[in-house]
Amino acid sequence: MTAVTAARMAAPGHIGINVSWMNPGQAGGMEWYVRNLIRELGAIDDRHTWTIVTSPANWHLFEIPGRRWKKIVYVGDEHSPTSYMVTTPPRPPTPRARVHRALAWLRRPGLRRWYGGLNALLERRLVDLWFCPFMYALPLDTAVPVVNTIPDLQHEHFPDFFPPRELALRALGYRYSCMKAAATIGISEFVARDLTTRYRLERATGIRLALDPSYLVQREEIEPLVDHVRVKYRLEHPFIYYPANGWRHKDHETLVRAFRIIREKRRDLRLVLTGCEFDVMDRVRPLFESPDEARAVRHLGYVDRRDTVGLYAAATAMVFPSRFEGFGFPLLEAMNFGTPIVCSPVGSITEVAGDAVLYAESGDPAAFAEATLRLLDDDLLRERLIEAGRERVRHFSFTETARQTLAVFEQVLAGTRRAPDLPPFRPLIPHHWLLDGHSRWYFHCAELRELRFRVSQPTRLPELAEQQMTVSLNEHTVLQAPLEAEREYAFTVTVPAAGTDFHRLDITASQSTPCQGEVLSLQVLTLTAVDGQGRTLALIE
Repeated sequence: MTAVTAARMAAPGHIGINVSWMNPGQAGGMEWYVRNLIRELGAIDDRHTWTIVTSPANWHLFEIPGRRWKKIVYVGDEHSPTSYMVTTPPRPPTPRARVHRALAWLRRPGLRRWYGGLNALLERRLVDLWFCPFMYALPLDTAVPVVNTIPDLQHEHFPDFFPPRELALRALGYRYSCMKAAATIGISEFVARDLTTRYRLERATGIRLALDPSYLVQREEIEPLVDHVRVKYRLEHPFIYYPANGWRHKDHETLVRAFRIIREKRRDLRLVLTGCEFDVMDRVRPLFESPDEARAVRHLGYVDRRDTVGLYAAATAMVFPSRFEGFGFPLLEAMNFGTPIVCSPVGSITEVAGDAVLYAESGDPAAFAEATLRLLDDDLLRERLIEAGRERVRHFSFTETARQTLAVFEQVLAGTRRAPDLPPFRPLIPHHWLLDGHSRWYFHCAELRELRFRVSQPTRLPELAEQQMTVSLNEHTVLQAPLEAEREYAFTVTVPAAGTDFHRLDITASQSTPCQGEVLSLQVLTLTAVDGQGRTLALIE
């Protein structure tokens, strides 16, 4: 029996969709991916029942697409991926909080809310499959089969683009979520291959995204939108457009350097940027050599969808110097509005754009300047790329995205895709006391060379006499040491080549004792992993 046949034979199930930690406007294209996917799933499926688990910040963004769908607002604190960093014990609501909940219910009586834990919610709703489209499998210890979506593994390719704590969170959280999942979806074939290669997944499926339907504007509507944005943003000159949040991999620096070269021949040209700015203008401002250059670059911030349509249609070209993409929504958007594109042949970009764009070497301002000037000067090339782009967009459909996603869900429901039996997860930075005399950490560290840690037994109790500590890495004992009370110890363990970059670390105390509601044994003060290049990953700090 094939997986597809088994999926068709699967009994109708109850599928939960976890969007509870998504903050509106901060998830980039993933927000539109999930909203469009939910809409299309509602249109094509009449067998399963569905529950969308939202949050007080985003519940209004997700429409109920059919009669078999329900929406719940989750008001707990287990929805955040920071659960991979530290666990916080739940606290019972105060009387004031109970009154607040009652008033909120009276203001919006038709909106279901859930204040307990996510696991309790899944049990209460009898969920058969838990879809986590925003990377992280949460809650950590759910027994319900999980399907998650990964937009990219940028942190594996460009770790220097991330602060240490965010890098640690991604490195651990992404990998553990994918290992725990019954199936993982990559938003392109490129991402699926990357997951298979780097995480050795056998359950990664590439499912391409599509153009957001809000961009399917009738041609007669476009010209008024162009006039509107030209007046609203005072765009009197021809301009190059780059819609991208100010993340480092978007490489605004290369674009600004290229634009300075372009301006030597095209003084009338301007550069228009949109998206969440973050610190991008602080990063590019030192690149300007004169006030005139600085005035030629405008950052409009986050603009609404209608204005974005006008900006695409008004732009002379879109220059897209991103160093890494898991999909690349702006490519489809620009092609849809007949805006010719210059971009880098990296990540998923060639898969999405094909031969409908002009490519330039990633990170090379001179190459981007040369390609852009060629595009501006060659009318036949522009027309060819515009026509090829409009044809290219027709190959992408959210209906097809939904069909392929539903097929993955039904394979999991039918049992043809199963989650592996992983041990319970320990957070990246747990409480410093070993719980019940033992703690376990899962972490990602390529070319692990050393473990450095400080420990102590701060209490002098008879039950903790003759304390012995055992440290195991990947189920092999690497250290055994006796510990005296009220003394701090520092250890450095040299790690032999492990053949893996995903590690399991266990620290066990031979003695422990209950004391005031806790089980005391050892206290781990700091714990750091060191790779072959001397880079450190703090597991406890």
